[in-house]
Amino acid sequence: MSIHYESVQQIEAIVQGFEQCTTPKDDFSHASHLTVALWYLGHNSFDGAAAKMRNGLFRFIKHHDIPSEKYNETITMFWLDVVARFVAGDIAAIDDKRERLALPANQLVPVANELIQALRDPRLLFDYYSEGLINSPDAKVEWLPPDRKQLG
Repeated sequence: MSIHYESVQQIEAIVQGFEQCTTPKDDFSHASHLTVALWYLGHNSFDGAAAKMRNGLFRFIKHHDIPSEKYNETITMFWLDVVARFVAGDIAAIDDKRERLALPANQLVPVANELIQALRDPRLLFDYYSEGLINSPDAKVEWLPPDRKQLG
């Protein structure tokens, strides 16, 4: 396993940079997205994490003058769901999305590193979604279920 983070402070810095829009847009990588999703899921219910991620992405996009059409609700919810499933230890199912993920503080760094290693390829999305569906206007504004392979 590769070591991406060595401390909780490094993870907190990623989250703060995202929330405060101090991270340059080109430096907010796929691994950074996963890290923020993990942090939000560890501190909020799934719905709360989804709201924080969505609002944060809209703020980040606006701050960096990225066209708002770049946001995609289906992609955001897909990755949040996959991160939650990974942390729950079952990529196939999560029992209750209303509860926050039980992740002890001393496990945050190793779980974040494992998560980034396991989900490092953003093209995983296309195992579940066709390009046509994921790029559709509907997918940008609402969550759409996968058309290739189901998550659960």
